[in-house]
Amino acid sequence: MSIQLEKNIGKRYTSSPIVQLQPLSETSACVLSQDGKLFIKKDDTTFSNFYEIEGDAITAFDVVQSGKDAFDILATGSENGQLDILNKSGNVQKSVKDAHKGTIIAIQFSLDSQTIVSTGEDCAIKLWSRSGMLRSELARAESPVYSIAWSLDNQVIALGSSKIVTFKSVKPGVKDAVVQGSDSGAVVLLKWSAQDNLILSAGEDCRYVIWDNLYRQLYKSPSFTHPFTSGFWTNFSSHVVLGNAFEIILAEKSGKLLYKFQPERMSFCLASSPTTNHMFLGLSSGHLQRGYINLLHSLAYKNFVVELRNENSVCVSDIQSDYKEVLD
Repeated sequence: MSIQLEKNIGKRYTSSPIVQLQPLSETSACVLSQDGKLFIKKDDTTFSNFYEIEGDAITAFDVVQSGKDAFDILATGSENGQLDILNKSGNVQKSVKDAHKGTIIAIQFSLDSQTIVSTGEDCAIKLWSRSGMLRSELARAESPVYSIAWSLDNQVIALGSSKIVTFKSVKPGVKDAVVQGSDSGAVVLLKWSAQDNLILSAGEDCRYVIWDNLYRQLYKSPSFTHPFTSGFWTNFSSHVVLGNAFEIILAEKSGKLLYKFQPERMSFCLASSPTTNHMFLGLSSGHLQRGYINLLHSLAYKNFVVELRNENSVCVSDIQSDYKEVLD
């Protein structure tokens, strides 16, 4: 098992580091630069400025996809606390100037795409309709919430703030479940697995933790050199990929480390394609780098062995003869 990155990173898309991205397919993605501008990469040659706010900077975004290379709706949060809802053409459908007092830190659609949760420097956690109407202030934390993740049934939101993870129901009157997600510093990453209903968290203590859906700790990693700031569950199996500026790792759902390497280039974020095991890295140089998660090296059947050479080809050989063929 390994992660393979393309050597050719192509042209530089933005002069500012890429700090958040959301792939739409194997070749297209929404990209947020550190200077607060949102771009759309449609293919290897098309990269366009999609949205920016005059006198403000976008700090977080999320999209609802409508098929390959496309999305229906996009929500952004800004440095001045503004929440915007945009359609696929980039037209603003709704703008809320004072959605939060101060910077919006995180924003995410529910899995059914009907509700948006936002968090900000004001420590508020707010729920919005798909069209941008405020439904409720769900809670006000003691410190800002830096990471969020929806449960598979859209009834619970995991919230990472300070050293803790709070599992909060969207229904009133339900008691919160609170666990310690970090030994020191904030919990900066939360991801909920669609395969096994497991939760991944990572904190500024340079560790990652796996939780079950009853919020019991299943695994806690040893400390790494740097905190993991981005990561995801793979699409077709229960593996996790985590990254920081200097290192990328691949681990089983049990938490066991399978693969670790240091990329040649510094990356600020990574994310997976929505339907394959392809991935993107957002680089500090303003480039996007594509990669592939190789979860199966070889498969044997009787006297035949099939080996995965790369993301596009396999080698079939017969151990009882000299037969060998590479298939694309």
